[in-house]
Amino acid sequence: MRRSFGTHVGLVRRNNEDNHLGCELPDGRGMLLAVADGMGGYAAGEEASFLAIAALRAKWEELTGRTGLGEPFLVLLEGMRAANAAVYRAAVGDESRAGMGTTLTVAIMESRRVWVGHVGDSRLYLYRDDVLLPLTRDHSVVANLLLRGEISEGETQTHPQRHLLTNALGLDIGLRADYATLPVESGDILLLCTDGLTNVVCPAEISQTIRESPFGETAGRLIKRSLAAGGHDNITVLVVEV
Repeated sequence: MRRSFGTHVGLVRRNNEDNHLGCELPDGRGMLLAVADGMGGYAAGEEASFLAIAALRAKWEELTGRTGLGEPFLVLLEGMRAANAAVYRAAVGDESRAGMGTTLTVAIMESRRVWVGHVGDSRLYLYRDDVLLPLTRDHSVVANLLLRGEISEGETQTHPQRHLLTNALGLDIGLRADYATLPVESGDILLLCTDGLTNVVCPAEISQTIRESPFGETAGRLIKRSLAAGGHDNITVLVVEV
């Protein structure tokens, strides 16, 4: 599997609250990919996404180090729970960390299947046959408005409440997350990204960039598109070809 990664602080923010992860088993039979976008104010958001990714990596290494990937959904579930607990424990009892949390979108691939875990508004897409398919649904105010037909797809990128989440990792000890699994095919491309990309670059532009870019330059070109559109937020992009 080929990979193309990139992250950028953007043109407005002073620090990068995004974090990402890419781990592959030595035998090449399994891969973990993740993006996290922290929230909670200066420094706290950066810490939240860092803690989530670090806990996810530690749980991946613990579980796969004993028996290999084993049961992918169990590895995904335990990894998400560990990440949530790490952020929640760090925030409890510290007023400076009140409201600290993070998005977390995770994909575990084994052979021709992917397992997905998702909280927040970072996204996972599947690009197949020149079509970009969303595999996650945003946990956000505008996503709910769109689902109810109260706003259009175009309005989601300019709505004044587009940054408000309805669910995030680390806000409560009980984790609420979406999970899914689906088959993938040779030539499929998985794209994980934070909303620094999707808030300013529409799916049609993302699809065009993937189609027209040499694979190794895909992540960088998507980030450049986001910067050209204003770069108002941190941007993180992970692209993997099956």
